[in-house]
Amino acid sequence: MAQLESAALIILRAVEDRWPIAGTDRARVAEFLALQYMRTPAWREWYGQALERSIKALETADPPRSPEALREAAEFMAIPSQRHERIVNNLAALGTLFVNMHWSLLRCGGPRLATSDQPLVPYPFLDGPPPNVSPIAPAGTLATSEWRMALSPRLLLLMTWWDNLDAEPIGKLRIEHVRNHNAIVIAQADRQWFRHPDATIERTTRPNPISFDLYAPRGYHPESVRRRVIQQNVEEISAGGEPQTGLRLIDWSSSVWGTGSPTELSGR
Repeated sequence: MAQLESAALIILRAVEDRWPIAGTDRARVAEFLALQYMRTPAWREWYGQALERSIKALETADPPRSPEALREAAEFMAIPSQRHERIVNNLAALGTLFVNMHWSLLRCGGPRLATSDQPLVPYPFLDGPPPNVSPIAPAGTLATSEWRMALSPRLLLLMTWWDNLDAEPIGKLRIEHVRNHNAIVIAQADRQWFRHPDATIERTTRPNPISFDLYAPRGYHPESVRRRVIQQNVEEISAGGEPQTGLRLIDWSSSVWGTGSPTELSGR
């Protein structure tokens, strides 16, 4: 984890000068984002609940199976070293999702953005405010309108499913978008949220997906070709018997989407 963070932070400190992020640098940032998602208290809680659901499902599907053996397996999978191993093993699938989304870098004039100890924001497939703010995608990682994370007090990374092959933009972050992001990232904090000491943090009471505001007038919808191609690749990685160490970077400039062989990359 330390090796990955060290490599990614070098890129993020100069992200405006290095934009657009491509190749191995993009893989490093994507794996870094996946790591920030899975190392949180919310993911640890979700992981424990997933183990319990798995045990119950196995007991229902195979009643003769020994309950004691299942409980022993669950206790083993719950120890920190096994949970950490699952984080590392999941980086390829989740990193593949992030690396192939459409990225926008949005910036504001001052240090107005907040962040928290659960900094990556997933926004579900909703046109309005989410019923419950959660740092874990409530319907799964693919059932999102967008993912976003403040890279600094004035820079926001927005990841969407937009079917756009143009260069990924650097855009202006309007005050309503600042309030929107701050409201959710503060609400989903576990114990602490953070701001620049010179910042006055503003929040809205009704956050909405930023991507709909920016890109819907140009035809954006989360149920896109990009999302379907990414889903296919993520499912193939997840279905593999052995842990995957490489991300799949799809060449979206191809004239026919998804027909070329993805490039294998890793930030580690």
